Amino acid sequence: QVVNLTSTPTTFTYTFVADEDKPTAKFIFQVGGPTAFIGQIDNVSLKGPAGPPPPPPALPSHIGELLFNGAFSNGLTAPWWSTPSVSLAVAQGRLEATITNGGANPWDAIVGQSGIPVFVDGVYTLTMKVWASQNATVNAILQEDGGDFTQYFSAPLALTPTPKTFTFTFTSTAEDPAAVLQFQMGGQGNFVVFFDNLSLNGPEPVSHMQTGAELIINGDFSQGFAPWWNTANVTPDTSSGALQATINSLPGPNTYDAIVGQNNIPLLAGGNYVLEFDAWASTPVTILTLLQLNGPPFTGYFSSPVALTTTPQHFSFTFTSTVTDPAAGFQFPIGANGLFTFNVDNVSLLGPKPTPPTEFLTAVRLNQTGYLKSAPKKATIAVDVTSPLPWKLYNSANTVVKTGTTTIFGLDSASGERVHTVDFSSFKTAGAGYTLEVYGERSQPFDIGDNVYRQLKYDALAYFYHNRSGIAITMPFAGDPQWTRPAGHINVAPNQGDFNVPCFDQVDLEGHDYIGCNYTLNVVKGWYDAGDHGKYVVNGGISVWTLLDEYERAKYIDDADKAVLFDGVLNIPENDNHVADILDEARWELEFMLSMQVPMTGTVEGQALGGMVHHKVHDLNWTALGLAPDQDPQPRYLYPPSTAATLNLAANAAQCARIWKQIDTAFSNRCRTAAESAWTAAVAHPDIYARVNFTGGGAYEDTDVSDEFYWAASELYITTGKSQYRNYITQSPHFLKIPSEPSSFGVIPGSSMTWQKTQALGTISLALVPNNLSSWDKSRAKSNISRVADGYAKAITREGYLLPYRAVDGIYLWGSNSDVLNNMIILGLAYDFTGKGTYRDAVSQGMDYLLGRNPNVKSYVAGYGERPLQNPHHRFWARQLNPAFPPPAPGALSGGPNSNLQDPFIQTLFQPGECPAQKCYADHIESFSTNEVAINWNSPLAWAVAFLDGAYDSGFGH
Repeated sequence: QVVNLTSTPTTFTYTFVADEDKPTAKFIFQVGGPTAFIGQIDNVSLKGPAGPPPPPPALPSHIGELLFNGAFSNGLTAPWWSTPSVSLAVAQGRLEATITNGGANPWDAIVGQSGIPVFVDGVYTLTMKVWASQNATVNAILQEDGGDFTQYFSAPLALTPTPKTFTFTFTSTAEDPAAVLQFQMGGQGNFVVFFDNLSLNGPEPVSHMQTGAELIINGDFSQGFAPWWNTANVTPDTSSGALQATINSLPGPNTYDAIVGQNNIPLLAGGNYVLEFDAWASTPVTILTLLQLNGPPFTGYFSSPVALTTTPQHFSFTFTSTVTDPAAGFQFPIGANGLFTFNVDNVSLLGPKPTPPTEFLTAVRLNQTGYLKSAPKKATIAVDVTSPLPWKLYNSANTVVKTGTTTIFGLDSASGERVHTVDFSSFKTAGAGYTLEVYGERSQPFDIGDNVYRQLKYDALAYFYHNRSGIAITMPFAGDPQWTRPAGHINVAPNQGDFNVPCFDQVDLEGHDYIGCNYTLNVVKGWYDAGDHGKYVVNGGISVWTLLDEYERAKYIDDADKAVLFDGVLNIPENDNHVADILDEARWELEFMLSMQVPMTGTVEGQALGGMVHHKVHDLNWTALGLAPDQDPQPRYLYPPSTAATLNLAANAAQCARIWKQIDTAFSNRCRTAAESAWTAAVAHPDIYARVNFTGGGAYEDTDVSDEFYWAASELYITTGKSQYRNYITQSPHFLKIPSEPSSFGVIPGSSMTWQKTQALGTISLALVPNNLSSWDKSRAKSNISRVADGYAKAITREGYLLPYRAVDGIYLWGSNSDVLNNMIILGLAYDFTGKGTYRDAVSQGMDYLLGRNPNVKSYVAGYGERPLQNPHHRFWARQLNPAFPPPAPGALSGGPNSNLQDPFIQTLFQPGECPAQKCYADHIESFSTNEVAINWNSPLAWAVAFLDGAYDSGFGH
C-alpha cells in the first residue's frame, strides 16, 4: 500500500485478507527516494488471527553438568557469588561460606550461581555435600533470577557439623535460559557452611557445551595410524606424515567394499559441524565421506561424494546433525574404484563436544568385592582434612556395627591426593552389604566372609578359555550365550587361518638376512594374546609358567589350595579327562608354542635354524575393534624366530616334561625333546632379537636375554638333572636372585617379573620344585624371595592406597596392575616358605587395590564390584562400540594406569605429566595403553586369588 504523507499527523487504517499462510512474514516501511526528509511514525498496530502457537522448543537430548566449578578443585570461588553478608573462600578443596551478618530472613545470607538453563519437562538431579559449623537449616532453591522469583525447585537441608551428601531429582515446569541456584542460609546467626561436590545434571543446551571441539583423533597422522582402522583389502602407511591407503586386492562393486575409518565420534542433535581434510589419489576417482550409525542398520547421518585428482585438494563441508549418537562411525568408503592409493591428511571434524556429567566419586575407597574374615580390612579416604575423622561401619540393615577414627596419611604421590586410612580389621562378622561412612560419604557395599574370592578364582582362569584360538567357544563352557562364538582362524572364510601359516619375508634387518622359509606351520591352537588376534610365544611363556607354577605350588606347599590339582573344577571342555583342569588349559597354549618351533629340516638364509622358535603369529595389519576372531579376513604370517621365544619354549617345555611325566608320557617326552632342542638352538644363536618393524601385532622386543637363558636352564636342570644346565645356572649372574634394588626405607620399587624380565621365574622354580641343588642353595633362593618380599611389604606403608608396589621414578608402566600382581606372587611364596603373616596380609592388601581401593574407585576386574571393568580394549568384548558384541566376561583384568599415555584416546583426556600415576586411566575400549586385557595379566590374577582363597583357612602362620 502506498501511503501519502503530509507535515500533519494522519492516522491510516487498512483492512486486507492474506492469501497465504506465512508464519514469519516481514512488515516494513519503504521510505527511500531521491528526496531527503524526516518521517515520523507512531502507534503501529497489525491485528488479525493469532494462528497456532509456536511449538515449544525441543528438549535437548544431551544430559550434562550445568554447574561450573562444583568441586572447587581449582582453588577459586568463581562463578559462585554471595550476598555482602557472606564471605567466600576455598580451603582444603571445599567452599567455605562464612556468614558475617545472618539477618532475620533466610534470604539475608545467600550463596548462589546464575545462568543455569532450565527446560520444561526436563528432569534434573541436584547432588551436593554440605555441612556447617553448627546445626542449621539451609534452603536449596532453583528459581527465576529476577521478576517474580518463581521457584522451580526448593528443599530444606538439615545440616550438622558432620558432612552429608544430599541428592534430589525433580522435573522442571518452566522454561528459563538463565535460572539461579541459591542456598539461603540467613536468620540463624553467624556460622560457617561448607560446600563440596555440587552437581546439577540435566538437559544441556548447545550453548552450555564445549563448542568447536576437535572430534577426530590423530587426524594429521603424526601419531601413526591408530585409532584409525581399515578393511583387510587396504594397506595403510603413515610414514610420509599423511595416510597412504593402498587397495591391495580388487574390491567389490560397492564403495563400502574398501574403507578407512575412525569410530567413537560423538554427535549431538542440532549441533553444527565443520568437516575438513586434504585428499588426493594415485588416479582420478570419486569416493565418499560418511558419518553413520556404527552398527546395523548403519543409518547415514552425513554423506558426500568427493572427487579426487592426483593433486592434493582441500575439502570442506558443513552440516547440522539430526541425531544424538555418542559413538558414530566416520569413514572414507573408497571401494568400487579398482586398485589405487587414497591419500588423506589433516582430517578435522569440529563441532559441539558433549561435556560428560561430572562424576563425583566417593571419597571412601575400599575393596568393592569384599574382605576375608581374618584378613586386613582397610579403606583409603581421599579428603584434605588435617585432623582425624570419625567413621562408621554399617551392616545391610543400616545399623552401625563398628566405629572408629581415621589415621592421617597425608599426601600420596602416586594419586596426587591427601588421604586418611580406616582400619576395621578387628570386625570379623560375615555378611553382605556392609558400607563404610566417613566425612558424610558412603562406600560401595561389600561383603565379609570366607569365600569372597571363591568364584573369582575360577573366573580368572576362565579368561583363557574365552580367548582360545582354533576352537568354538560354546555353551555350557562360555557361561552365557552372549560369550559364545565360532572357532577363529581355522581356515574358514573369511579367515585365512592358522592351519598352514607361511613366513613373513624380510631382508637385511639388524644384520640378519631373513628371507622367509620353505615351509608352513599349523599353529591353530593357543590363546589370543590381548585385545588383538595375535599369538606371541614370549608372552605365552610367562603366562604358561604362572599357571604351571600355580599347579606346582599346590602340589608342593602343604597349606596351598589343593583345588587347583583337581579335574572338574573349571568350566572347560576337558573337565572330565582325569587331568587337572588348569593343566588342560595350559596345554592349549603349550601345544601352540610347540607348533611354533622351526622344523629341524628348515633353513633360513642358508643357515639351519632348526629348533629355534618363531617369535609370533599375527595379521599383516591391525584389524578394527568389534571383530570376532572367525571374521578376521587378514592374511596371517609367522614372524622371524628369536632367541627370546626359543628360550621361552625351552623353559615351558621343560616344565611340561616333568609335570606330564606321570599324566601323559608321550606328551611329556615330546616336551622334553622340544625343550632340549630349543636350548641347543638358542645357544647356537644367542643374539637373534625380535624386530619391531611389523604392523598388525605387538613387537615384544627384548635385547637382553641373559635372564631367559637362566630361566630356561633352571627349568631344564630341575627336569633333567643334567650337569650342563647346573653349570650354566650356577655361573649365571642371576643365580638364585630376584630383581631388586632397594631404595630408602627398605622399599623395593618396580616389579619382580615381566615377560621381558624373567630371572625370578627360574629362582622361584628352583626354590619351590624338588631338585638336586644343595639345601644351602635352596635356602638362599627362599631367603632372596623373602628379602624382596620384605621390600614389597614395606611399600604398603609408603603408599596411601596401601598396595605392595612402589613405582620407579613415580611412573606406572603399561600393565601396571600385573606389576602389582607379580609382586603379590613373591609375597605369597615368601609366606609359603616362612609362615610370616605380614606377607600374606600384603597379598590381601594388593587385591584390595585392584578391586576398588584406588583413586579411580574402580574394580579393575570385570564382573566384580560396584564399578567393575566394562569396556576393555578387545576385538570381541566390544559392547561399547556395538551392542551386537558382548561385554567382558567376569574375571578379566584391565592393564590399569599407565603414566606414559601411549594411545590417542587417553591423550585426549590428559596431557603428559598432567595426571598422577594412578589416575592415568580410562575404562574405554579405545584406550589400549590403559585398558587392554592380556594373558600375562590374568595369569597372576588367577595365582593370587587362588592363594588368597586358601591362605586364611589353614591357621598356618598365625
